[in-house]
Amino acid sequence: LPHARRVRSAMHLPNGERRLPQRVDLTEGAAHSEFAEALYISLVTLGTLGFGDVIPVDPWIRLFSPIQALTGFALLTAALSWFGQIYPALGRRRTLSIRVHLLEDNGYVETLREPEASTGNRLLEEVAASITEVRVDLTQNTETYYFRETDPRMSLAASMPYLQNLSVAARDSTVREIRADGELLQSALDDLARHFSTQFGLSGDSTGEILDHFVRDHGHAVQKET
Repeated sequence: LPHARRVRSAMHLPNGERRLPQRVDLTEGAAHSEFAEALYISLVTLGTLGFGDVIPVDPWIRLFSPIQALTGFALLTAALSWFGQIYPALGRRRTLSIRVHLLEDNGYVETLREPEASTGNRLLEEVAASITEVRVDLTQNTETYYFRETDPRMSLAASMPYLQNLSVAARDSTVREIRADGELLQSALDDLARHFSTQFGLSGDSTGEILDHFVRDHGHAVQKET
């Protein structure tokens, strides 16, 4: 075999001779198993690592190096994908929670109870749609259920009692359109409660009891209007 080319990374011995680390070669003339060589080239190519001057000679090292690199890329990709899925779902849930708290701050339940209430049914539709989005997020990213919020205004559990009050007030409205949207809102809450029961084991004989269990499970007190 031809002598290995000298590079700066070679080791210097006391007598001035330079030697490469064991099991590493710089020559292209080293004999390798055809299968090991083919697999090595494939893995390194898939890993987009490129071929340097220093290559391992031992077959096991030649196989382990790209496998290790591919594993690292896979873990990094999985982590980035996970964060990319989790944070949008949490953002939608937090947005819904803040919106419900703003409705509470402005006494929206009392507005729905007014005899001549004729506006706002569109808002109830949007809230129901947001609840449906949260339910889908909990299906696709189950782990988001276990994220607790330190800020109550961003917590879906903390806003759940008022959501139930909204549903009751809308369904009791004298305006037909608002009653219809109240039924839509209640259907969204019923579906969410069923998902909590089947997926996360929250107990209760009714939608209200299951949602109350959810509130307590996230560390909040159940407070409803009478």
